[in-house]
Amino acid sequence: MRSRNSPAAAFALGLLVAACQGGAPALPSDTTAVNASRTLSLADFSAQDAALGCAEIQAERRRVADEMQAANQRVAADRTQNQAGGYFLGVLYFVPYAASQGTTHPQKDEMARLYGRQDTLIKLATFRRCTAGN
Repeated sequence: MRSRNSPAAAFALGLLVAACQGGAPALPSDTTAVNASRTLSLADFSAQDAALGCAEIQAERRRVADEMQAANQRVAADRTQNQAGGYFLGVLYFVPYAASQGTTHPQKDEMARLYGRQDTLIKLATFRRCTAGN
């Protein structure tokens, strides 16, 4: 005898398997902790970054932080706009939303670039032994 819940259970199992297909990207090596797996060297930075002094690193970090704040505000505005539309047309938005989950969004790319730049500057400041005031 076949249960009426079999199709639903099979569908749920399929969703679970599909969700587990993608893995997280590998983490970069730890170079700034007290017990870091390796230490930084000047070769870890581009020639342009390696030429920066502490004052320039701090100025660049401020610029990147400002860009990140502006990008976060754009994302928040888009989210609010999308939520408002979604409340009224939720069913119509679900299918395009589900289909778009594999695509790249410009805001996501911009934030990834900014976080990457921020990480590089933090590593460079650590390598140069910059203090907060310089």
